[in-house]
Amino acid sequence: MKAFYSLLTVLFFLFYCSSQNSEQIVKLKPVSIDSISIEGNFLRFSAKPIKHDKYKEKINKFAPNLKVEAVYQFKNLQETYQLVSYIFNDQKEKERYLKEFGKDKLKFLESLKRHFPFDCTISACMVKDEKGTEYFIFDKNNDEDFTNDPILKFQKSVVIKNGDTLQAFRVHGHADIEYFDGQKVATKNIGIIFERKPTNFGFKEYWMFDSIPSGTIQLKGEKYPLILVHLIPKFDYYKFDFVSVDLNKNSKFENLRDYFQQIYLPFTFKNTSYKISELDPYGTYIKIKQCDQRKIPPIAVGLPAPDFTVPTSDSSQIHLHDLKGHYVLLGFWSCNSQYCISRIGEMLGYAQKGLKIINFTYSEQFDRFLDKGTKKTIKNSSIVKTDVLNPVRKLYQVGSENASILIDKQGKIAVIEKFTYDKINRKLKEIFDQ
Repeated sequence: MKAFYSLLTVLFFLFYCSSQNSEQIVKLKPVSIDSISIEGNFLRFSAKPIKHDKYKEKINKFAPNLKVEAVYQFKNLQETYQLVSYIFNDQKEKERYLKEFGKDKLKFLESLKRHFPFDCTISACMVKDEKGTEYFIFDKNNDEDFTNDPILKFQKSVVIKNGDTLQAFRVHGHADIEYFDGQKVATKNIGIIFERKPTNFGFKEYWMFDSIPSGTIQLKGEKYPLILVHLIPKFDYYKFDFVSVDLNKNSKFENLRDYFQQIYLPFTFKNTSYKISELDPYGTYIKIKQCDQRKIPPIAVGLPAPDFTVPTSDSSQIHLHDLKGHYVLLGFWSCNSQYCISRIGEMLGYAQKGLKIINFTYSEQFDRFLDKGTKKTIKNSSIVKTDVLNPVRKLYQVGSENASILIDKQGKIAVIEKFTYDKINRKLKEIFDQ
């Protein structure tokens, strides 16, 4: 009987270990962007007209009998591929990319570099007829000749998910681009949208792809919708693209209520940390794996704050465990602009009341962005000169966004807030302004 129970124990241990280390393959398929509801402009790329006379040597012919109002060129895909040359020209970046994404991704990029550059820029133009009606033309064949391309009318409103109506001027077309398929440069026809949204200051213009990769992830025995955001669909992923999970299962992807984070970061769900362990460069699948909780601990309210030691801007070192017995605020800056810093400045006054503040800057050149008043205020806090891929950001699962994490006197996480500061400010006021 003892041998039987011993065998059961061993089998249970092996099952537990395999379940902890097993990878989940999430198959992705393109869905229309109008079939989902997502918060913010994370699907949009800014569009700005260029002076078409500057490009007259590149663009051979325009449509006859139509007046050209503006010429646009969508270069985001071209710029994504240009990231490759940056990676391979910087040894530190190459080593970091290898560590983040592995040998297979680096091998893909090395192959890509041998074929780059190739033409993946999309040209388009806005024209008017004699009556003043506006039309839009995509260079469908990518031959820099608009004479044989469809002349498209703008939709004045678009019905999206849940019956909502988007007040915008939108045109939907297709264009051929060149891309690297892993072995050679091939041509693919993609769906693309040009959109003009009215604002108080005129029109905002955007590019969007007409579809986005979507799948279903299983966490803790439950299934949740998942999308990949702000990437070039069916092409090369890169580390600052986003994954969003509809944790509330309400058919909406909301930044504050759902999970929304950059692909390279681990994430926490129900006190367990996970990571995307593999990315398919063409957007057909991702692999998700439960992390070793000792190496990549979960980040959630009520859990212990992971310890770290970092150098500060005054050449000293700060150890998180030395601050136990104090409230500690970790402030992660999303940029070096005076606006971002001033928002964090709302909390710096609590440093005089006993709050220990550690600020993680967006880059090492933050000093030139500070005015005299802010420089005087932040002397009450510790400044860590860092970048967006700093190990502490990854440890606390913070990407390039604004984030604040409050740690209580017992060394446990009390508040986590990203994008805004409302919860943190209320908690600090409750603690220090009694």
